[in-house]
Amino acid sequence: MAAQPVKIGAILSQSGALSPFAPATANALSLAVAEINAAGGILGQTLDVVTVDDHSEARDAVSAAQHLITAEKVRAIVGPMGSASFAAVATQVAAPHSIPVLSASATATTLDGIDSKGFAFRASPSDVLQGAALAAVARDKGYKAVSVVYVASDYGKGLAQAFSDAYGRLGGKVVATIPFAAKTAGDHDEPKKAAVDNKAEAMVAIAYPDDGVSLVKGALEGGFFNKFLLSDGLMDQGVIDGIGGQFLDGVSLAIPAVDAAGHEAFAKAYGAKFGPLPPTPYLDRAYDSVWLLALAAEKAQSTEGPKLRDALREVTGDGGEKVGPGDFAKARQLIHEGRKITYVGAAGPYKFDARGGVSAGFVHWQIQDGKFGVVRPLPAKP
Repeated sequence: MAAQPVKIGAILSQSGALSPFAPATANALSLAVAEINAAGGILGQTLDVVTVDDHSEARDAVSAAQHLITAEKVRAIVGPMGSASFAAVATQVAAPHSIPVLSASATATTLDGIDSKGFAFRASPSDVLQGAALAAVARDKGYKAVSVVYVASDYGKGLAQAFSDAYGRLGGKVVATIPFAAKTAGDHDEPKKAAVDNKAEAMVAIAYPDDGVSLVKGALEGGFFNKFLLSDGLMDQGVIDGIGGQFLDGVSLAIPAVDAAGHEAFAKAYGAKFGPLPPTPYLDRAYDSVWLLALAAEKAQSTEGPKLRDALREVTGDGGEKVGPGDFAKARQLIHEGRKITYVGAAGPYKFDARGGVSAGFVHWQIQDGKFGVVRPLPAKP
């Protein structure tokens, strides 16, 4: 009988607030699977990714994870995309079942404090770092005072606080901090509250695409703001198209930096299979997440959860022979020869800390002529 495929679960937000990011993320996962299988698969077996929708809700993410583990028999999980969903899956499902869960985009500052028994990993840096980077962008723009409008979630609250703290250290003033409940549609009155008698020069919008479009349009149409800083959750071409690129020239944000060579290889491979790589954040890290789990299985010579958990640290960090996108057969050979490898992926190198997080530099991006473009790398300390 033919060997059964090795299954990895993927919890994506195919509906709900995060849904604009799901199609391209699914493509990135599919590309990684295709490359690994073309190089012979994992432990002589093909790799299969089983995708489920969590509707951008933590409760549904838990149900999805339980289904993946009990019904689909997955050996690890990529995702969820949202921080609250990731925390719920890590603590309520992954830890009890001893299954590694690796999110490419869960960045909330609260995630360092969850108890996952070491089975939770994040391929993107914490919002503590994004907040500092966004504060540096505000300084780049010359803003002395801003207001912050944020989605009332772990992600939004933590990033708003991290930005405010860092901006204050740089001498900036946060005039108002206004939370809002995620609506994914409809009008928002928060920009009016944030204006505070025109004391703020710009509005910092921490949101996901649908709410972000409504917030920025409301601020423009009401004459409350015409300058904005955006969070990573708004780096989507649909945001520009929904508001109108002619109104957004100079609008800026901060996104984690990438390794030039690895990202170029990823972008080329993605383009050949799906068309031009979109400006969706964390696609490279989603792709890398599949590679990391596959390499961990080869290192462990096992798909058992605890062995995968430990091996994830052995194929990352310092001191190994570097392998990157497209090098799966080479990496496997090096592993079988007993040599240490270090995966330097589409987003760059990974070094998981004791809480499963990683660090990274950031880049100042800006909208110009209806497109996202790079301005400059940001210093390690703003």
